[in-house]
Amino acid sequence: MHRIGLRSALLGGRGALALPFVAVLGLSACETDRAEQMDAAEPWHTEPEYEIGGPVERDATFLRVTGLRVRGGGARIYVLDPGRQRLTVWSPDGAQLLEVGWAGEQEGELGSPDHIELDGEGFQLRDGNGFVLFADNGQHRQTVSLPAAVDFDRFRLRPELMLPDGAFVVSLRIPNGVRAGWFGEDPIGDTPVLRLEQVEDRWQFDSLAVLDIVNRDMDIRPSESGFGWSLHVAQPFGHAARLDLRSGSNTLLVTREDPADPGLVELSEISAAGDTVWSSRLLFAAIPLSPGDVDMALEAEARAVSGTVGSLSLDEARALVEGALYVPDYHPAVVDTEVMSNGELWIRNHEEPGDTLDVWYTVQLGGDNAAARRILVPRSFYPFDATGTHVWGIRLDPEVGQRVVGRRLVRGGTGSAGGPR
Repeated sequence: MHRIGLRSALLGGRGALALPFVAVLGLSACETDRAEQMDAAEPWHTEPEYEIGGPVERDATFLRVTGLRVRGGGARIYVLDPGRQRLTVWSPDGAQLLEVGWAGEQEGELGSPDHIELDGEGFQLRDGNGFVLFADNGQHRQTVSLPAAVDFDRFRLRPELMLPDGAFVVSLRIPNGVRAGWFGEDPIGDTPVLRLEQVEDRWQFDSLAVLDIVNRDMDIRPSESGFGWSLHVAQPFGHAARLDLRSGSNTLLVTREDPADPGLVELSEISAAGDTVWSSRLLFAAIPLSPGDVDMALEAEARAVSGTVGSLSLDEARALVEGALYVPDYHPAVVDTEVMSNGELWIRNHEEPGDTLDVWYTVQLGGDNAAARRILVPRSFYPFDATGTHVWGIRLDPEVGQRVVGRRLVRGGTGSAGGPR
């Protein structure tokens, strides 16, 4: 069964950085044997306990949540909702503790933030220009922007992480048409992640990683001779690695796989100096990509394209998607990743244990020997953060929209989707 990713639906588009690493794993048989066997992961499930939001709860109505963090073991839930242009903080029982909005703010103070992280003094929001820091009571502490006049190889910069020494981790804003090679140049197949640092009176770049983006996007346009419209969406079967930021340790986490070694995944934690500080290998079951899987994906993407471009028939959309669709031999082992504030990486795998359930695997970061877990969650639920007892995220209700949900983590694999609370 082909399913459009829940995170993409929640974020109203791509929303999350998802870039394959350029390096090829090239692991020998003995190295593969040393990979952690994910089929031995301990089974867990979740049960509904907390839910915030509803159709008649005006203040607790969420439109497009792009980030969620918990503090104090879940006593405070921070919800970033660019759809309503606000950051809200809640208690688990649904009491609103704080609201910070940015509609009507002075230009340059806060743009359209898409990411939240907590720190020792409060929280920080990341927008397209830089970072805006707040105290835990909502008072503005500081705005830190990227240097507007600095670019890299003609491309503007995207902020990723603010470092304690005043440097930044940045990626590049490559226009989709340029990346696809539609303007007379070759397509761009890889892009760097960079450290940007001020040295005396100039800004200096250092490369932290080079990421392969060849199979990340599906680029569609009606013809090579015209630009009446174009669409750029995620490849449904792209072997795209994930680049996550760990602000607490000021490191990057790269999750990557090689289509030549189906099911094998390498995790690498990279310091802001570009050094690998920790790595691990995981081995998931390899799931062949069947003709039926491809047909279902083709149909779903074609309907989405024809629905977006009203002048395009379904047959025309199907032909365009077929020409742009990347079709490997196996499903990607990694569909989504989320770094949790409790030090775990959650990985959504392609497995489908039932019509209403998804599978997420958890791995303890930093070399801890904690056993991996295989956690069943409802398909309508997308996790953003976890504590020792709960996982918090968004439940997508087709009738009433998004709700903030806390689900209790329970050892054992006998759970079901569980009714909403």
